[in-house]
Amino acid sequence: MDKRRTIANHVFTKEFQQAPLKTGEGIGNVGFVVTAPDYQRQGVAFRLMQYLLDLPGYQTYMLEAVADTNTAALALYEKLGYQEFRRIKQKHSKWSGINYYIDMKYEKK
Repeated sequence: MDKRRTIANHVFTKEFQQAPLKTGEGIGNVGFVVTAPDYQRQGVAFRLMQYLLDLPGYQTYMLEAVADTNTAALALYEKLGYQEFRRIKQKHSKWSGINYYIDMKYEKK
């Protein structure tokens, strides 16, 4: 089988060949936050994200392409102070189950 013709290859190639939303001094890009099943709903992701937000040298944090169906992640990010700034309709939502990818931004006060 030619791995270049798999769906996974197409998705991941497209994802990793794109430039991040915004880069530069004082901007942090956060992606692929995952908590192991045994540690979910225990505040691990919240504490990890809070640690990142407390790092000196960063004023803005960007989250790219959070699936609208990932309600737990969206609730976590909103609780931390992230705000949605862009919603991108997905072409194959019937197939993937994802209607939109949501981009979010956090600005330190």
